Amino acid sequence: MDSMNDIEEIPQKVYDHMKSFMDKHGITPTVKQISEELHLMEHEVKEAIDKLHKSDRIVITKEPEKTTIKFRS
Repeated sequence: MDSMNDIEEIPQKVYDHMKSFMDKHGITPTVKQISEELHLMEHEVKEAIDKLHKSDRIVITKEPEKTTIKFRS
């Protein structure tokens, strides 16, 4: 990452990609899929998802053998 702007843009790119994928396929993509599609390191994707969760932009519900993510506007 080269600039502070990149740091702020990654969570938004991850959010947009996850939402679009969910709308199209009915499930959220894996961290690996997101990293490959957005040309990011997996740890960057995980950090972005954590930021989105902490900022209440997404809700992550973990159930046995199933994780659900809900998007907030």
